[in-house]
Amino acid sequence: MPAHKRGALRVLAAAAADAPFPEDVAQDLHVAARAAAEQPVPPWTGLLGENGSAAGPAVELLTALGDGDGPDADRLPALLGGDTAGRVSAARLAGRRRSPADIGVLLVLATDREPAVRAAAARGLVRALALAAEDQRPVVLAGLVRCSADPGSRVPRALAAELRGPDQAPAQAVADVLQVLRGHPSASVQGMVEGLSDAPNASGPATPEP
Repeated sequence: MPAHKRGALRVLAAAAADAPFPEDVAQDLHVAARAAAEQPVPPWTGLLGENGSAAGPAVELLTALGDGDGPDADRLPALLGGDTAGRVSAARLAGRRRSPADIGVLLVLATDREPAVRAAAARGLVRALALAAEDQRPVVLAGLVRCSADPGSRVPRALAAELRGPDQAPAQAVADVLQVLRGHPSASVQGMVEGLSDAPNASGPATPEP
C-alpha cells in the first residue's frame, strides 16, 4: 500500500476508536488493513527517516477495529525498530492499550530523537495517566513533565491538546503539568492552556492528532 495512504488509515483508526463502523464496513476495512499490515517493510530509509511503509497505521486500524489482541499484537516491537512513522504508530498503539508494558514503551518513545514520535508519546502518556494505578502515576507524571519542557513547541502543543480531552486524570497531576506549560516560551502553547483548569476536560474535546 502506498505511503500516502497512511493518513487515511490513521483517520479511519481514529473514527473506529470513537464509534464502531457498521459490521460490513468494518469487515472490509479489516481485510484492507490486514493486507497493508502484511506488506513487507522496505529495506531502505529516506532522508527524512521514512521507509514508506503503511504497516504501522494499518496495525493502528486493526487495533481500533478490535483486533489488538490478535496476531497483530506482537507487531509493536517491529514498529519500535522501524522508521519515524512506525514509531509514531507504536506510540499511538501503546497510548490506546495503556497496559503497564505500554506505559514503559511510551516513556521510552517520549525521549525519541524525532519530535513527531515524542508528541505521540506525550498524548499517550496523558491517556495513561487517566487510567494508571496509584503506584504508576509518579513515573507517568515525571514523563509528562519532561514532555512539557521539550524543546520547541510541537511536543508541548500535543500535550496541551490532549489535556483538553475527555479522559480524567488526577487533578493535582494535571496542575503540575499545566504549571510547566503556562511558563512555556511559545505563545501558541500558552494560548492552548489559557483558560484550562486543573481538570483535563475543562475546555472540550482534545484536538485531533496530526
